[in-house]
Amino acid sequence: MQQSRFSRPIALFCLIFTFQCLVLNAQGPDAFSAKLSKENHFDYAFPTNNGLFKVRQNGQYTFADSTGKMAQGWQWFDFIDNFWKGIARVRLGDRWGICNAEGQLTIPLSLDTVSLAYGHQLVWFKENGMWGMANGASSKIIFWEKYEFYERLNFESPLMWLIKKEGGYGIIDTAGKWIVPPIYEWIEGSHFNTVPLIPFMRSDKIGFIDTTGREIIEPILDYEMYRYRLGFEKKKLWALQNGLWGLINSKGHWLIPPTFKQVRGRSNVGAWVSPQSGLWGYIDTTGTYLVPPMPLDEPPWQKFENGSVIVKQNKKYGVLGIGGKWKIPPRSEPIKYGVNNLFWLDNPGKNSVCIDDKGNIVIPESKIHSGVDGYLYIFRKGAWSFVNTAGKWIKKPKLDAITEFNSGIAYAKTKGKWGLILENGKWLIPPEYDDAFFPAYQLVKDSTDQGIRYVAPVMVVDGEQIENPKANQLFWLKKNKTWYLTDTTGHFFPKIAMDTARETRIICHEVFAMATSNKLWQVYKQDGSRLSDIQFEEVYWGNQACSNFSVKSGGKWGSMNKNGNLEFPCISDESIYYMGLRDDRSEVNCYGESFWVNKKWQLSVKHEKK
Repeated sequence: MQQSRFSRPIALFCLIFTFQCLVLNAQGPDAFSAKLSKENHFDYAFPTNNGLFKVRQNGQYTFADSTGKMAQGWQWFDFIDNFWKGIARVRLGDRWGICNAEGQLTIPLSLDTVSLAYGHQLVWFKENGMWGMANGASSKIIFWEKYEFYERLNFESPLMWLIKKEGGYGIIDTAGKWIVPPIYEWIEGSHFNTVPLIPFMRSDKIGFIDTTGREIIEPILDYEMYRYRLGFEKKKLWALQNGLWGLINSKGHWLIPPTFKQVRGRSNVGAWVSPQSGLWGYIDTTGTYLVPPMPLDEPPWQKFENGSVIVKQNKKYGVLGIGGKWKIPPRSEPIKYGVNNLFWLDNPGKNSVCIDDKGNIVIPESKIHSGVDGYLYIFRKGAWSFVNTAGKWIKKPKLDAITEFNSGIAYAKTKGKWGLILENGKWLIPPEYDDAFFPAYQLVKDSTDQGIRYVAPVMVVDGEQIENPKANQLFWLKKNKTWYLTDTTGHFFPKIAMDTARETRIICHEVFAMATSNKLWQVYKQDGSRLSDIQFEEVYWGNQACSNFSVKSGGKWGSMNKNGNLEFPCISDESIYYMGLRDDRSEVNCYGESFWVNKKWQLSVKHEKK
């Protein structure tokens, strides 16, 4: 195979693409697409951004015009991939090639396999046991040799490939030039560095090369360190040499010589280090001990919080400060971190106390629960109170029940009435309502079956339970047999007053959804009026701009905009919003296939410049 092969004339149906088609106002596969499919016995007709329709019939693919006739320049293929920068992989039988948006084969159907370097017009191909790289648009061959393996390195720039040839690993660039000759025993392609350094192995030792192929760090590091999947953070790396750990920078200089037997809790701030068995200290990245080596059962896995850290010594628990001084001397009760230098002693099945970082009791014996929201919930003398994220104990009002906080607001009940309480203890909505509705919360009672607290706002989507931080941004309160809906500002929606409370869900800042009595979802505007009369089986929240969000009907997903228009019909097998975005395109799955569409929900065939 020679370079001129791809550049010689290829049989074409037409040299000039002059096709004209009907201009459609609708977006995505619409009624016209369905009509086109039915009249021509296509499985589907997906509109494209070059005025054609991608069609499938009897297991083969091509592009058709608005009358259903095969577009000029095209032929039937057994497979047509999604286009990228105006080119796509095609297959007929077991032979692969590359075509452009006009159907011309820029690389003929002669290859064993072919793949695109997405983000570029570069193509990797295999023919007769030899691999090569070519420009998919011009068909110019860049690199063609016999080798065993290739993998793109995870740099956006410069673009490079890892090659294994004759048992050795090397790196080539987009011009086919060897940046690193294939002389190494191993080169890591999917490395974890935040600096452009690539780990390699020679003589069973690890070193690092830069993107020009220059060895920045000689192969002096132990291979064992790589099982920790370590990478440079802020140009620093905890590295292992001859069985000892130290801190090295991206220029290969040791900031902290390798003198430690073990390292835990590594970060770009510091780490727990063990100079000898049984001793642990905390060292910063300059080599200064913030906690000098001392006997600890094990190093803490958590970081310092406000200058304090919980440690375990001789099977007892204590709190250390900077300098290694005990803030709370070791004691038998397990200590848990509370909030803002408050700690609580965990006594399972018994009452606990909350202490400050000097060991002083701040909250007497109580039932203490730590919330996923960062608050502490206190049940004492038959009533609930809480400690907010500032570490302040809000003793009043005394509460009969409380949910966890979300967006700084919680449902709370006192003297038999419900309201909305803020984290400073003030009422957003006074407790004058007969009932509250919060289906996303789970009821939890303490071991004595006393007190009520509701935790963990969750949501179930397609049978999978996921955290839903937006589950409690709308609130239902009942008064005189009527349910009213309010938001985080305490504003009630005047158009919504119902005899039954319903599950609600924030979709984005301008749109929310409400469950109907028949377990479907209705979509509303911010003022409480209906955005659309359509009821959906499911609604997913949208992006930050709220330009669109996913809706489900008939078991399929579509996309609706904030004006209530169904931009993409409900034909996708998966939620559109959650599919990957590539170069301002969305990926939708329908008809058993994947389609990359532009913002107009057309199949991207012709390259669209940003």
